[in-house]
Amino acid sequence: MLLEESSITFIASEIRVALIGSIVMCIEFGVYMAISTITLYILCQKGFQKWPVLVLFIVQIILIFVAVWQVVGANGELLDPLFYVMINLTVEPNQELGGLDIPDKIWGKIWGWPGSINLLIGDSVVLWRAWALWKHNTAVQWTLLILGICNGDCTSQV
Repeated sequence: MLLEESSITFIASEIRVALIGSIVMCIEFGVYMAISTITLYILCQKGFQKWPVLVLFIVQIILIFVAVWQVVGANGELLDPLFYVMINLTVEPNQELGGLDIPDKIWGKIWGWPGSINLLIGDSVVLWRAWALWKHNTAVQWTLLILGICNGDCTSQV
């Protein structure tokens, strides 16, 4: 079965958008990895005599793994429908690729977790720093604790 010219144009347009999105994401990921490497280098230069430096070092390592997970998942989510269309060649003009019934979408299953983990870790570091600033004020500490629990619950629902 031959594809119509409009279908080929549509598929080419979708491929172009997905590839541009992947390229931009990979550039952003490269910038993030460069900044993370500089951060790890600075933390190593300070030494690990104090436990907060060690904690921040471990948190940064975890964030790097989560970032890799997120980039792999996002790129897979972008390219998965395109591979399906190219294999089956049964797309109609102006059909949304996200609406296709794609079997066994592995990427869709792992997509939501990295952003939530990244948000929880980042917010935990902010709460930790605020706790250190207000270590003698119990009202502020209770407020931070309640807000941290609410934030964790809201983030886990995403």
